[in-house]
Amino acid sequence: MFKPAGVQQFATPIRVQKRVISHDENGASITSYQDAEPALDFCSWKGKGGTQTDAFTITDTAEVTMWFRPDIAEMDRVMLNDDESKAYDILNVENLDMRNMWLKLKVGRAVQDWPHLIKIQVSDLSRDADGLAVETWRDHLTIRGAVEPLQGREYDSAAAVNAEVTVRVRIRFQSGITSEMRLVYDGRIFNIKSVIDPGERHNELHLMCTEVVGMSGS
Repeated sequence: MFKPAGVQQFATPIRVQKRVISHDENGASITSYQDAEPALDFCSWKGKGGTQTDAFTITDTAEVTMWFRPDIAEMDRVMLNDDESKAYDILNVENLDMRNMWLKLKVGRAVQDWPHLIKIQVSDLSRDADGLAVETWRDHLTIRGAVEPLQGREYDSAAAVNAEVTVRVRIRFQSGITSEMRLVYDGRIFNIKSVIDPGERHNELHLMCTEVVGMSGS
């Protein structure tokens, strides 16, 4: 019987969850996960360590081999050892040799902790009594995320693309976020230089930002 090279047995438990997209009252996308049927399964898990997934991001990845399941798709999620703190997004699904016997998944560690409360603002242009343009900012969305100053290898990679970028802000995927907007976090203002959807998976957004020095926001 055909068997993937290097696989002895499926002894590592995982929980499989399906990705569900809904929308709030403002039309913004909300991502959640629900247990698949069946949810619990077993696999061969081979950690790959840190893998650079785009110009700025290094992700903890792994290779998962398991029995074929037609319900598993990219952007679904697995939890290593059925542990919610060890959730991995499915980046790629391969039906080995198209035999419908084995699956090989490439997975990357999912962000579980969103410690920071962030406001995303949009600008409004109006005219004063003298006819001069006046720009004001208003809140568009308040969301939890992770504000991460770039360091070392990631800083060097970002600087090669845009020397002004010093901070990455990670949030759950939201449609309609653009570089015309700005962020306010803890009274600090950040201009968005670029918006990255890693792997175009619509799972999270990476907002590459530069801080506006000498200004404060609310």
